[in-house]
Amino acid sequence: MAYDKKHRTRVVEYVLTGHTQEETAEVFKVGTTSIKRWIATYEVSGTTGGGYTVSNRNARKIAPDKLEAYMNEHPDAFLKEIAETFSCCIEGARKALARNSYTLKKR
Repeated sequence: MAYDKKHRTRVVEYVLTGHTQEETAEVFKVGTTSIKRWIATYEVSGTTGGGYTVSNRNARKIAPDKLEAYMNEHPDAFLKEIAETFSCCIEGARKALARNSYTLKKR
């Protein structure tokens, strides 16, 4: 269950005013492990967390034009070969082919 950011902030402020984590857990009906995690996050970043996270991953590693050129040169390439050429995993190669409407030979 996710708690509202305002609720987490109130819990952390209550602990920082001198109350113990056990007292705070009883008052706010929150687990002590959650309180410890929120306090640790507050000490590091100044907030209690809970915002959206942005991924650092590049969702499309294989450029469509490069993939098309490669497939024109190597129409019988296996997924493993494609993945090695573009330095990605086999699943990434399969998804790139599917996005660009390529089908693979079955045998």
